[in-house]
Amino acid sequence: MTSRDRGLSELRSAASRVDLNACRTATTVLLRGQPRRARSLAATHARHHLPAFERHHADGGWARSFLESLPEAKRLPDELSAEHPGPGGNNFARCIESLGASYATDDSHEVVEHAVDSVAEAIMAGAMAVGGEAHEELWRTWYQAALVGETLLDPNPLQVIMSNEGVRTSLREGWLLVAGDLDGAA
Repeated sequence: MTSRDRGLSELRSAASRVDLNACRTATTVLLRGQPRRARSLAATHARHHLPAFERHHADGGWARSFLESLPEAKRLPDELSAEHPGPGGNNFARCIESLGASYATDDSHEVVEHAVDSVAEAIMAGAMAVGGEAHEELWRTWYQAALVGETLLDPNPLQVIMSNEGVRTSLREGWLLVAGDLDGAA
């Protein structure tokens, strides 16, 4: 078994367990020394999760414009600094920010780190969209409380949302899709 095969196996195993840190680590190792592939993977996953972002953010056209301008995009959208209150919105904004950062450096290691951050945020954005749609009132309660720094809600809305099987399924499938993309890039 090659180190690449071991890495793919580790990524699939971590995805099946929904071990997000292990997924990120395995993906980073698999992409080491492949900045172009890392950027491409990140852009693919950002585009994959764009419809959920746009569904919850009517003013989210800036994200599509940025993605369509890659790789020529020279500047991050001003809208990144705004709050994105819909489910997964701020995760998706961080996805775009990390993707932009991957294009802003020529250092191979930094490109891969930023690209993997972007992929992870895209996957989390998709999962939060699933959870937020399943628990709309809890999402609003949690988001409003988080904006004012209130974190001791009972029950904790974010824990309820994260325990939703649809969220776990979305996270699992998102990382398994990454494994499939990397496996197909042989």
